[in-house]
Amino acid sequence: MIKIQKLCKSFQRPGEDVLHVLRDLDFSVEAGEFVAIVGASGSGKTTLMNILGLLDRADSGGYELHDTPVENLSSVERARVRNEAIGFVFQQFHLLPRTTATENVELPMLYSTRGDTDISKKAREALCRVGLEERLTHYPSELSGGQQQRVAIARALVNDPGIILADEPTGNLDQESGRQIMNLFTELNRNGSTILLITHDEAIASAASRVVRIADGQLQEAITRVAS
Repeated sequence: MIKIQKLCKSFQRPGEDVLHVLRDLDFSVEAGEFVAIVGASGSGKTTLMNILGLLDRADSGGYELHDTPVENLSSVERARVRNEAIGFVFQQFHLLPRTTATENVELPMLYSTRGDTDISKKAREALCRVGLEERLTHYPSELSGGQQQRVAIARALVNDPGIILADEPTGNLDQESGRQIMNLFTELNRNGSTILLITHDEAIASAASRVVRIADGQLQEAITRVAS
């Protein structure tokens, strides 16, 4: 599903030397996997996720998504892939405050080319899938942090993407809410979702079936498979 080879990314900081964020990364994810990328702040893990999610471009190296080289995609095609093939979950929930849970989940379908005829029904179904059937008409301010993240996950799922990219999805949650969110990711993976999780927390990473550690823009050790 995902294959990168010799991926490099650098940033030029004003008045400073070039910062090499990713250096010759080789990495792949198969359909149906639950993979955690673990690293400290500044290790390059979020930059990697932004490239995988087509939010940024690598300086060099290859990236294939569903066997398609992404460097060959136009801006319009990249936007379509981001909307329909990838679901994003961030540390910040990024919910619109003046719209209900259902309306927030409807948003990706408004920009989809698939032509769904009953987006409200699909949004409600996605919310029920993450256990929020009692919160369909609630606004973000009426929801707990854990519930807001569930809305964000439902929004990520609603277009049936091939992969879910989650960047520190429990970072703004208390321990119990974080545990519930990770249980939800595990359940989604068991039901067929491919999940790539970015985290600095080893305990959070332990929920994944495969753990990759990154430091200074490089994979520092062999991939570890976690016993199920």
